[in-house]
Amino acid sequence: MLVLDDDLTRFPVVVINRSGSGLTIELAEPVDLPATFRILVQQAIEPCDLAWQNGKLAGVRLGSPTEIT
Repeated sequence: MLVLDDDLTRFPVVVINRSGSGLTIELAEPVDLPATFRILVQQAIEPCDLAWQNGKLAGVRLGSPTEIT
């Protein structure tokens, strides 16, 4: 789940690939992503910076995660 900074806007995503520094994600529908947002991955909310976007596919750089309790 991708969460925008307003905490209200959310988009379902599929993680296509994960590396040590980022993710390649696929959005359910094409949406212009902002430069920064958060993503929920394996019960952790991780801050992200948009690296690139091509339609429904995007590459994001990950920051430090916040565990959900």
